[in-house]
Amino acid sequence: MNDAFRHHLAIRSLGLVAILFGFAVQSAYEFFLCGGGLTGFWAVTAIAMAVPAAMLAWPRSSPCVVATFVILAFCLWANSMECNPYQGGGAAMSYVVVLLYGIPVAVAAGIAVGIATIPRRAARGQNAP
Repeated sequence: MNDAFRHHLAIRSLGLVAILFGFAVQSAYEFFLCGGGLTGFWAVTAIAMAVPAAMLAWPRSSPCVVATFVILAFCLWANSMECNPYQGGGAAMSYVVVLLYGIPVAVAAGIAVGIATIPRRAARGQNAP
């Protein structure tokens, strides 16, 4: 591996760990608490985790971590709604909330943290050491 790729991977390793943690938590919730299969569930999880994966483009991994935990909260809520026995007619639509509200909130939180953590250049001539 060349040094540039190694540096890129080192900066974003926390974000990659957060995404894998999100997959693991959602998979464990679905498998152990809901008793469902994982193959169809991973496709939904991959769609939800695409937002934090896109946040890896920032210079630091903190927007990815924040977006992962925001979308994870929405996904865990949706999983808990899907696991409960549904009494009404039709299909359960809890993942619509994740798509309509969770993804925009995760994007906004990730961008806000990304802008807040951009390294600023020191002003020239003002209190320079």
